[in-house]
Amino acid sequence: MEGGVDIKLLENRMSLGVTYFDAIKGPGIVTSQWSEASGFSGGTINGIKTEKKGWEISLSGTPVKSGNFSWNTAVNWSTYVERYKEFYNGLTFLNGGYLGADSRVSYKIGDRVDNLYGYKFFRAPDGQIIHDNSGVILNDNRKAQLLGHSNPDYVWSFINTISYKSFSLNFQFDGRVGGVGVDYVYKKLLQGGREISTVQGAYGAARLAEFNQNPNNDPNNIPQTYTGQGVVASGPLELDANGNPTNLNQLTFTPNTVKSSLQDYIGREVGFDERVLISSTFAKLRQVTISYNIPTAVLKKSGLRQASISLVGRNLLYFAKRTDIDLDQFIGGNLGAQILQSPTLRRYGVNINLTF
Repeated sequence: MEGGVDIKLLENRMSLGVTYFDAIKGPGIVTSQWSEASGFSGGTINGIKTEKKGWEISLSGTPVKSGNFSWNTAVNWSTYVERYKEFYNGLTFLNGGYLGADSRVSYKIGDRVDNLYGYKFFRAPDGQIIHDNSGVILNDNRKAQLLGHSNPDYVWSFINTISYKSFSLNFQFDGRVGGVGVDYVYKKLLQGGREISTVQGAYGAARLAEFNQNPNNDPNNIPQTYTGQGVVASGPLELDANGNPTNLNQLTFTPNTVKSSLQDYIGREVGFDERVLISSTFAKLRQVTISYNIPTAVLKKSGLRQASISLVGRNLLYFAKRTDIDLDQFIGGNLGAQILQSPTLRRYGVNINLTF
């Protein structure tokens, strides 16, 4: 189902389009478990329906139009949410593994398809990370919890064309707002001690102290040089069914003072998906085009009806909290985890258009 309005005002100098859509997808293919007494462990069936609802809004117009000069602009905005609507055999929940999602959790009817789950740190009431008595981050009985959504809250674009006589300038900004993902490559770099932050700040000081105390890198004599930032609880945590502590207000917390091996600590730290969670929000100057249309008077004897030349630049500016990866190419799906990607190129070119 789709419906909307298209409004034009001021002799078509301004246009507004608003669309709402509601789409039922499926039933999609999933793996159904069967009794092994049948001779099979399972089979693929058409068993999942989802519902996708969203809005699309487009506003365009010509703010300036005078003689040889004009300015045309357009703003586009869209958003959608997709939820599970129906499971096979009337089931109300399914393990994420059957849905191509996170196998650590079960999805219920009405849950968002892009729910991103992972392990969070246990934190004291003031937000500090809780450690155990050995100085490493507490991870007893942890459960995967909702970290956010892999799809953005909305996407947008801003397109402009400015023309003066035979010249025109076109440029487009676009991006997305909201959404999170797990940076898998960053996680592996930290685990291997090859990410630059592991030799900077407190990490770097601990690594240098470790080298000074063990210059021959004896694996049987790794010094304890790093003190994790956080606190130690006075007693064990009590957790609810979702893995959330329920007795924090009954405990006292003291600063963690126990040192541990830096790389062992980092290895424990990145076991929490929260540590490598990144925002997917970005903005980009997608394209800039400068064009010149050769006057028809110049083309009369050439046999050409029209001719133009354009200078084009793509991916010229990029704005994001993390600029070492291109979030425009972030591949996540339901799991929201980055995989290896080719670098995004800033490109320049020349276009020549001839019409006979």
